[in-house]
Formats: sequence, structure tokens, C-alpha cells
Amino acid sequence: MPPLNPPQQPPFDAQVVRAVAALLAPRAHSPAEPLAGVDPAAWIYVSRFWHVAPRLWLKLRDAPGVPGAVLDQLRTEYWRTVTASAGLRTAANELIAILNGQGVVPMLLKGGCQLFDPPAGHAGTRVMVDLDLLVPQGQDRRCFDTLCGLGFVPAEDWDTDRFHHWPKLTRTPGGADEPLVVEIHKTPWLGAGTEETAAFFDMSVPAEKAAGDVRLPCVAHRLLHNAVHAFEGQFRHYAVWHPGDLDDAVGCTNLRQVLDFVDLCTYRKGLFEWDALLAEADRFGRRHDLEQWAFLARELCAAPVPAHVSRWHTGRPEPREIGARCERLVRRLLRATGLLGTVRRLRNPSQT
Repeated sequence: MPPLNPPQQPPFDAQVVRAVAALLAPRAHSPAEPLAGVDPAAWIYVSRFWHVAPRLWLKLRDAPGVPGAVLDQLRTEYWRTVTASAGLRTAANELIAILNGQGVVPMLLKGGCQLFDPPAGHAGTRVMVDLDLLVPQGQDRRCFDTLCGLGFVPAEDWDTDRFHHWPKLTRTPGGADEPLVVEIHKTPWLGAGTEETAAFFDMSVPAEKAAGDVRLPCVAHRLLHNAVHAFEGQFRHYAVWHPGDLDDAVGCTNLRQVLDFVDLCTYRKGLFEWDALLAEADRFGRRHDLEQWAFLARELCAAPVPAHVSRWHTGRPEPREIGARCERLVRRLLRATGLLGTVRRLRNPSQT
């Protein structure tokens, strides 16, 4: 594939992002109609930058008026992704078997869920750059050491106590062009703790198409995790701190992530309840993230999201939500230092 040249970074032109998103939406429309009047070089770049070119190929392969050179690029991206996904699925099954042999039943997160349960029915259109595995509380170090013993090498060097996952592990299998990248997660997302991890496992479901014993988050948790994960990097900067610049937030929207959300809303709508999902987001102090991300999914791809869930906040997160996050952080710090019990006794001397 030709490189993304000249290199550009978000925020992209909101009109271009909206056009690509409208075309990707799982609904009927005239082929390529949303792209009318949009510079082909611009929408091709955006689709490749956000890794949605394979999905775009399925939408445009029979559309009239699309230049042959453009279709060739999209087709190449599609088949490369299909091949890579097949290889990653095999690698995932091998890792699952190894961890099962250690008595560990892991959970696949994010794109890993798509390998065995793609909502749209086609795992080959979802580009993945790594494999995220959440493991039960207290088993993360053993899993990390197990993979290191198999030849995986840490790609980063940091104090793991500061993060929700261990450093990325990489290994290039024989004959492979790209390295296999794995992340062992202690919690689902940055800022989460034992409560979120326990809830994810308690409500998880088996990955029936996997060769070994591995869990998937329930649909509600997949949606919530998708929304929370979206609020990272430059998108968070605009969506949280400059929410009035909606076009800039749109220009920073990761289309691969929003398409995952839309697919779950569309094809798994009978497996969760929106009010229960809102309650879960409240419980973990992430309602602000869920509502804003749901708004964008509805705005860009006409996702079937109820109006009371879809809300673009024009201000920063509410004080109660910020307070809930701070309280959880303090509680985790006290637990890590062994002071949680002491503080509880000081606050409630009658219970001692």
C-alpha cells in the first residue's frame, strides 16, 4: 500500500469525517452518495488513518463512479486485514491455550472480541494492531512472565503500578511480516479498579468460537468500554475541555471505534438495556463519556441510540462525576498502601 503521505494528524476536516462515517453506517443509502463533492484523496486518507478502509471496500466495490485506483487501494487494505485477522485469531487461540494451562481464564477486550464475535458478522474488516487480554485479579504478573518465557519482549519500560496494563509485549512469529503485540490488562481501562474488573468477569460470556476457555465482556460492558476507551488523546482534549468545538471533536473521532459502537447498537440491541447501561456508567463514574460517545455515534452514523442516552455535554464533567472518580482513586491508593482499613476505622470508630 502507498504510505499515508503527506502525513496529517487529527483533527481532520469535519465534513470529510462525516462523509466517511455516513457511508459506513449500517443502513441503506445510495452507493457513494455521502462522498459526493468530497476530495477523494481526503476521504481515502481519513479512512486509512482510522483503519476503516476494509469496511469501506465492502460498501464501494460495486459503486459506480469510484476511480479504479481508489478501489484497488481499498481492496488491498481489505485482503490484508482479512489475512491479518486470520493470523491473529490463530495466535489468540494459542495464547488462550497456554494461559488455560496455567489455570488462567482471560478475557478479550476491544478488537479482540471481534475475532470470535463480530457484531456485523465479518471479523476480517476490523483492523487490529494488538491483542488486549484482561486477566482475573492477582494473575497479571504470572501471565506477563509466562509470555516473556515464550519469547515475548517488552516493547516499553515503565512502572506498571501507574498503569492499567503491563508494558506491551511483542514477538514476531516465524514467517510473519508483522510482530504479534499483546497487552496484559489488570483493569479494563485507566482509572478503573478491582470493582470494574470483578464486574466485567461476573457479567462476561464465553467466546463460543474460540478453541480454549476465554471470556468476552457482556454487550453492555463492550459498549461502555468502547466509550471510555474513546476518551483518550486528542479526542478527549476537544470533547471534554473544549466541547463547544464540535467540529474539532468530530475531526478527532476514531472512526474504527465509533463503528464498533454502532455495530453493537445495531446488531446486538436485544442483548442489553440502555437504562441498565446508564446505571452501570453511573456506578463507575463514566456516564459523561458514554453519553457524549453515544451522541457522536448517533450524529455520525445514525446509531439506534435513545435520545436520553445521546447527549453532547457543552460543559466539563459534572462535579459529582469528577468527585466519584477522585473518591475511587483515593480508595485504590489507600488500599495499595495498606491504609484503607485504618482510614475506615478512624471514620467509623463504632465499627472497631
